[in-house]
Amino acid sequence: MNKKRMMIVSNKIDEILFIVAFMNNNPETFTKSQFDKMGEFLEMLELIGAIKIEHIDDKKIRVTKL
Repeated sequence: MNKKRMMIVSNKIDEILFIVAFMNNNPETFTKSQFDKMGEFLEMLELIGAIKIEHIDDKKIRVTKL
């Protein structure tokens, strides 16, 4: 598998784990680097009103389901 495909698969796995965590009603706190990996996906969910993104400090971000 080439690098681009491996990166796409890795990002999809992160998205699935994120969705599973929310299905279990576990609010998540992400590090800035984790958020950067999934930023577009999380911002899309915030735009449709599914989640709320709070910047706790420079290194942590809290995502809660609405």
